[in-house]
Amino acid sequence: MTTGTGGIDILWTMTTNERETQLIPIRIPIDKGLIGWRIPLVTMQNSDLLRNVKSIKDLNAFIAGQELDWPDVAILKNNGLLVNTSTSYEPLFNMLKAGRFDYFPRSVFEIQKEVESHPKHGLAIDKNIILHYPAAMYFFVTPRERKMAEDLQNGLEEMIKNGSFEKIFQKHLQVTIKQANIKQRIVIELTNPLLSTEKLPLNKPELWYRP
Repeated sequence: MTTGTGGIDILWTMTTNERETQLIPIRIPIDKGLIGWRIPLVTMQNSDLLRNVKSIKDLNAFIAGQELDWPDVAILKNNGLLVNTSTSYEPLFNMLKAGRFDYFPRSVFEIQKEVESHPKHGLAIDKNIILHYPAAMYFFVTPRERKMAEDLQNGLEEMIKNGSFEKIFQKHLQVTIKQANIKQRIVIELTNPLLSTEKLPLNKPELWYRP
């Protein structure tokens, strides 16, 4: 995507400073920042493991699990949290079941499906806390397609103005947000070392999910 010979013109992914340098970011969070809201996946036998966690310091008594090359590893470690990693995704569920780590932070739109797709692992969704750090899912366009990037930016801005952006967000994520029960959780705020927050359109509250 970053060269003139790549076969991909557009993708959507979590933004980082590096990605914004290499590609053209469309700075409208298509997930309204939900990718930065992370609920711990735990085992049923440890379903109340985090009931007394009120701060990052409290959470540091436990070990998180993540895939080695995920941005979350650097985010968690930068905030002083302990992390065990796997070189691939699927073994993480076996590691959690085996007690290799205590909790597996997942986004609000991933966690329910992961519990349902791993019925033999005895998984549970923690009911006590939620981790939050500045993050966003953007469309990124190859530098060789600047007109495409401009058209995409204009199209998304028009969707925000006419209300269709919010309608689509609610259609696809309203149930997920309700299931997450975010308002009843203690929010553990983390910093994101991979992203300069001044690049985020935080001055536009309509672009962000707020509990």
